[in-house]
Amino acid sequence: MSFVKDNFIYVLMLALLVVFAYMDYRYLDLEFLAYTNGDEFMQYHSLLRMYEGIINLNIEDLFRFDSYVYGFVWHLLNLICVIPFYIIGNTEIAIFMPRFLSGVFSVLCLFMIFKISRLFLNYFYSYGIVFIVILMSGFYIEGYIFKPNVFQALLLLVSSYFLLKDNFHFKKNFYLGVLFFGLSVGAAKIQAIMFLPLIYLYIGVVFLRNPNINNLKFIIKYGIFSTLAIIAIFIITNPYILHPRGFSAWWWLFIHNMQSNATNHGSYIDVSLYDKLFDVIDFYYFEIFVFVIFVSFCLFFIYQFFKNSNKDLDIFFPIIASVAISFLYLFFFVNKAWSGYYVSSIYLGVLAFIPFFILFQYRKTLLIVVLLLQMGGGSTK
Repeated sequence: MSFVKDNFIYVLMLALLVVFAYMDYRYLDLEFLAYTNGDEFMQYHSLLRMYEGIINLNIEDLFRFDSYVYGFVWHLLNLICVIPFYIIGNTEIAIFMPRFLSGVFSVLCLFMIFKISRLFLNYFYSYGIVFIVILMSGFYIEGYIFKPNVFQALLLLVSSYFLLKDNFHFKKNFYLGVLFFGLSVGAAKIQAIMFLPLIYLYIGVVFLRNPNINNLKFIIKYGIFSTLAIIAIFIITNPYILHPRGFSAWWWLFIHNMQSNATNHGSYIDVSLYDKLFDVIDFYYFEIFVFVIFVSFCLFFIYQFFKNSNKDLDIFFPIIASVAISFLYLFFFVNKAWSGYYVSSIYLGVLAFIPFFILFQYRKTLLIVVLLLQMGGGSTK
């Protein structure tokens, strides 16, 4: 029976890949791509330019992609997927493959959520948390879009998996956690830097548990190591940044992106908190009542951490607190209502349901209520 329970996740992943393949195999006409998905049109030509850089042995063209706030590794993975179809001149499949790659990253996110849940919960609750994500419309939309948002979320989930396994021992799993966090910033998207509190809070818990000079020295040492490691990983995965022109291009686009966050992509229209809650959270991710449950528990958990430390569940504090910080940033400091910005916060956020189901009685009832509410989700607008 455990064999069936262990392997059902793979059946689920395969079924969802079929769904993504069906979704992706539409609107594949290159001549209309600029009208159906403008960003995808630019990314297509960006990959084509990189491909021409390879066949012409022009390293400058290899690094002349569309967006430097996206990691070079993410561009490279997409390029590997499309090169065979550029060679044979099949533009339709060259458009299809990057979309499908986003779908692959999405189902891998589900796999990591399941693996993390299984560290603490039985199959029933682990699959329940997986289905909370499957019931999100944003799971399908973000798994279709040709952007690195889901790839970033996947790397952050892998980082969290290793940190949870390390459980404040600061051994091999800790270093793997830092490695994959660095990859989320360097290989996927610079936006992952907003989850830096995940690493610092993980290290800081040692001092919060027992504030003394030795532990202070300990967290300073590991804090410096983690910072330097993340910077090094970013440079290694984006080597063009070592060239003055490459750094100038990256810096200009980074500043432009920050300005875009403040001006709502140049529209100068203020996006309200209500818009973000109902046009993003409720429409794409959590049904609003589920989000209220989620936020309430996160606040309760953080309060309990400082009031009465629970060594068995303290390991979730860095994740829950960093997710809370990311939502504060997105809600109050980013003037956009773009669903892609929230993917990592949501996928890391669902991990809060693990201590939620551990702590409270009548857990099966709670899980069923959450799933029923999530099934009824969707904006009323």
